[in-house]
Amino acid sequence: MMIKTAARLTIDISPDFRDELKIQAIAQGKTLKDYVLDTLMERIQKDSIEENRVWGEMSEAAKQEGSLSVEASDSLLSRMRNA
Repeated sequence: MMIKTAARLTIDISPDFRDELKIQAIAQGKTLKDYVLDTLMERIQKDSIEENRVWGEMSEAAKQEGSLSVEASDSLLSRMRNA
């Protein structure tokens, strides 16, 4: 079994933006690290939901145009959801 270790991510932000992040973290009773990680995870989840919606619309349009069979469309959506 392979154990994954945490990876470090370094980004450059302005001091004012860092101060704003710290204020938001404190307001939520979180550390800066936890606040940033939670915020990023929420964004990824929202983006994933939106991506599924868009792909679903594209698949449905392709199905209606006849360029993708119903079975192929359903299979594609299933694979995308499980990816």
